[in-house]
Amino acid sequence: MTRRLVLAQAPAVLLNTIRAPKPSMTATGSGSTGEPILEGGRNTELFRIATRLRRRNHDDRLVVGASVHAYNAAFCKPPLEDAEVRAIIESAFRQDHTDETFPDYDPDRAVTADARKTRVATGDVFVLDEPTEVTAVVGSGDQVFWASGEGCMLNGQQGVGKTTVAQQIVLHGIGVRTGPLFGLPVAPFAGPVVYLAMDRPRQAARSFRRMVSDEDRDLLRDRLVVWKGPLPTNPTKSPTVLADFVQEICPTAAVLVVDSVKDLAPGISADEVGAALNLAWQEVVARDIELLVLHHERKASQGSARAHSIDDVYGSVWLTAGMGSVLVLEGEPGDPSVTLRHLKQPAEPVGPLDLRHDHATGTTRLHTAPSLLDVLHTSGPSGMTAEEIALVVIGRSSRNDVQSIKRRLDKQIKAHAVELISGAMTPAGRSPNRYRLTGLAEWIGGLG
Repeated sequence: MTRRLVLAQAPAVLLNTIRAPKPSMTATGSGSTGEPILEGGRNTELFRIATRLRRRNHDDRLVVGASVHAYNAAFCKPPLEDAEVRAIIESAFRQDHTDETFPDYDPDRAVTADARKTRVATGDVFVLDEPTEVTAVVGSGDQVFWASGEGCMLNGQQGVGKTTVAQQIVLHGIGVRTGPLFGLPVAPFAGPVVYLAMDRPRQAARSFRRMVSDEDRDLLRDRLVVWKGPLPTNPTKSPTVLADFVQEICPTAAVLVVDSVKDLAPGISADEVGAALNLAWQEVVARDIELLVLHHERKASQGSARAHSIDDVYGSVWLTAGMGSVLVLEGEPGDPSVTLRHLKQPAEPVGPLDLRHDHATGTTRLHTAPSLLDVLHTSGPSGMTAEEIALVVIGRSSRNDVQSIKRRLDKQIKAHAVELISGAMTPAGRSPNRYRLTGLAEWIGGLG
């Protein structure tokens, strides 16, 4: 039989000592002002109090223990279980006296007693009761871009629209936008989204603004929480810090979006930092919070093109090792035409998908390009130049795009489906070559 220890009310002088802020330091947690401490902030406040009392009372466990238990009973709503309070006190006694800052969390108490119960499973449950199909956040069946319970990284160079794509996923998930995204369904999120707008938050706000209207205010208020700028804590200090922070600012958070990885911690190319961030992300996912992170590619070597492989993701290999999906947006900065590729997938690879950004409305659509022969069929006997065809088929007409179209045209010429109209000499120089369907191709097309 388990007996619950009932503690007497702590003396007023002791509670006043606890509430008094340390010089040059602002007390955290609403309990410091006499207000109740709600779920999401209890562990942090009790650990802060225990650390302070330990220093003031010269490691007297009896005084510290009784005081923290009394503080928990007086201010935490609801109070933490005695076992969890004892774990917090033990963690405070392991804190180094020379550390004059109040730490975020001690790694030794990363998993609470309640969390241990939910994360332990017998072999039959773990192996046989897991769904055979991947549960998708974005996608369905084998076509899954982002799997539930697995982190997803959206990677790409600067200016290709990573934030634009991530924000559209958010708006679909919270119900502001409806229907498929890039032809794939987006599952309704189980709760609010925490969006860490650490990278240029004002620009992120403007990006969101073009996608919504004042009619969406209620949904945005109830289902989206945004943190602006750098975090006030270091996620690499302990595996629990990031997840604790998210649940402190939004206790019911169901999705976390990190914009972007480079702003979480310095030195992400070091394996120690990469491994620490991976542990932090795994803790977020273990708490049933879906995770989407935005990241950058390495700079291309001088004179070489980007390979757009998982090896091009900037930083430590551990940044991607724990992700279920790694995606890359390919394109030039500011270009409305981009390609979304699946570098690491939880099921079958999806895509590549050709996408078109509408920068005015913040909408990205799947581009289904017409075939080369379809384009020429509409051009009539005058035909089109390779550059004109590239603009319609690919959506742009860079030198590489035009060369690609010319190679495809050459194949159709050999197949007697397309004929070349050589450019004529003019006072301004030779006009560009044009291409049109042959009579045979027109006749076959007419049969359709």
